[in-house]
Amino acid sequence: MYDRLRAALDKQGTLHQFRPALGMNATLQARYAANRLRVVRQVRYSVHGEQSLDLVLFLNGLPVATAELKSDYTQ
Repeated sequence: MYDRLRAALDKQGTLHQFRPALGMNATLQARYAANRLRVVRQVRYSVHGEQSLDLVLFLNGLPVATAELKSDYTQ
């Protein structure tokens, strides 16, 4: 299973599937509808400290983007 996932990610990337242009293909519509995008705040990535990311975007459980939020007071 993981080999297949790794191969697909290497070939297509994580954001390959865009909304189908036509609604005629029910299989593509179902695949697109099954995608789940989540935005999670303050994701800690180390158990040895307080290191964290402000925002992480997950697509179907895979992290695909991160963001560090800054303000005039914290730059």
